[in-house]
Amino acid sequence: MRARRLWTSVLLAALLWAGQSPAQSPQFHFPFLKDAWVQNRLCTTPLRQLRHAEVVRYLETLQKTAGDLLRVEEVGRSVKGRAIFLARVGRGDTKVLLWSQMHGNEPTATAALLDVLNFLVRNRDSGFVRPILENLTVLAVPMLNPDGAEVFRRRNAQGLDINRDARDLQTPEGRVLFGLKERFHPQFGFNLHDQNGRRTVGKTGKIVAIALLAPPFDWEANDNPVRIRAKKIVSVIYQALSPYIYGHIARYDAGYMPRAFGDSMQSWGVSTVLIESGGWYRNRDDFLQQLNFIALLTVFRAIATGSYTEANPGLYDAIPENDRELYDLLLPDVWVVDGLGHPAYRADVAVNFHPATPRGKEVVGKIADLGDLNIFAAKDTLPVKDLYLAPGAVAVEKDWPVNAEAWTELQKKRLGQGYTAVLFPFSAESRNLPQGAPVWMHWGTYLALRNPPASEEDSLRLLLSKNSGVCGAVWMGGEALKGVLGLRPVAKDFLPSVPDWPAPGIPDAFVRAAKVYRALGIPARGRVRIGQVADLVLLQKRPDGRFQPVMVLVKGHTVWKNGRVVEDQVWGEKLCGAR
Repeated sequence: MRARRLWTSVLLAALLWAGQSPAQSPQFHFPFLKDAWVQNRLCTTPLRQLRHAEVVRYLETLQKTAGDLLRVEEVGRSVKGRAIFLARVGRGDTKVLLWSQMHGNEPTATAALLDVLNFLVRNRDSGFVRPILENLTVLAVPMLNPDGAEVFRRRNAQGLDINRDARDLQTPEGRVLFGLKERFHPQFGFNLHDQNGRRTVGKTGKIVAIALLAPPFDWEANDNPVRIRAKKIVSVIYQALSPYIYGHIARYDAGYMPRAFGDSMQSWGVSTVLIESGGWYRNRDDFLQQLNFIALLTVFRAIATGSYTEANPGLYDAIPENDRELYDLLLPDVWVVDGLGHPAYRADVAVNFHPATPRGKEVVGKIADLGDLNIFAAKDTLPVKDLYLAPGAVAVEKDWPVNAEAWTELQKKRLGQGYTAVLFPFSAESRNLPQGAPVWMHWGTYLALRNPPASEEDSLRLLLSKNSGVCGAVWMGGEALKGVLGLRPVAKDFLPSVPDWPAPGIPDAFVRAAKVYRALGIPARGRVRIGQVADLVLLQKRPDGRFQPVMVLVKGHTVWKNGRVVEDQVWGEKLCGAR
């Protein structure tokens, strides 16, 4: 008896030394997967540039690597005839169906699925992967809506939302998904999406990185064994990702939608989980692609080993829901000089960043709201309380910079004077900035009209400017030339002069900025109003009553602060394209 107790004590000590208990809880966190993503990442295409052709190329690469382990087959065609592919890996009886990008502008999980498949085929003999391949058949549709993806649009080419077509099946893409359910009868389903990247976790003010949902199968949101399995899967994902984004996981805020595929799959007996990739503070795309990779592989392992059955479904109900939106940037409690001549008033000003183009980066900051916004959270908040906020002005230069150094010095000087844009006189010889120079400000060209305006030289300049793009025409004297090429000449003395610092009041350059931009035909600048580009100047009122610039934002990004250019950011752009 003493010997038995001794061996029991030794075993218990060994378990405790290993960080375990005799009644060991299932493992839902595998730290090695974080580094495994870096080593096994397949999809390196920027998410906003991920199109059907790239997915086809990645699938072809996978087939070459996998041999017979991976089977890729065309399972249907989109409205415009693009092939929809199913990638199948594993030989187990348990079927797991995953579909991504049924909304064409939601590509995060598409990239992650390709990475997951690459990991499975490259690590087929590892102790982690072997149970997955033996017990599961993974059925992945990386891009269900290739037509929408091609133009980075939510709906398909019919203008229909595929995720609202589960009952009518009027989209060919929806019929493909329904057909896969009928063909394979999966036990588990994963509906992979991107959600609004500015939602908060409950009332915490924290940004949602990942939102999860075990969709209801009826209006009362009842539970049955199918949905309870889905809740347990959500619990697994929550535990897998919490070490990386604890406090940034939410429950997706949606009730029963019988026309949606996730809800319908649940009612058809497929334990289905919705994974919505949200937002993040820095490097959002890579980070959330990695989190999807970790979540899916952890879930595969849990299903393959059966350990998911020991997960606590009550954890699902404890996850806070998506709540209000948060802003990308908040400038709290500033004195607003709106550029329209109204008296300054106190307000919070919020800025959100938007893609310049469907294939571009998120660089264009626009004013999202202003007023009393202290009930809202933001990804970033600038410490600008009690400063004066004015729209950035436009400077009209007499000469082009002769080289990169001259352009750099001019920008530093003008930014320090509160300008966010500069215009240079149009000439056929010099229409672009010197090569190799950073661009922190907006820039463009203007047509300088002299007296008499109808000279041969001016006529030639007008002709050349037609295909070169100018922001407007500045009347340098004499009779104004009207109605030429749709340009409205502006008298030179209409343009406010460069302010001297410190200034005894808010300089005219900021107060009249909106009029100047409007006269030159440059839209969405020069005012502190919702929808305007966030080209802004922050001024400090000194004890002697004079004003001094302390910060300049171009498209919502800080490019000048306390007398120095923030040189690691390049946010300028050419204001005017060819007409």
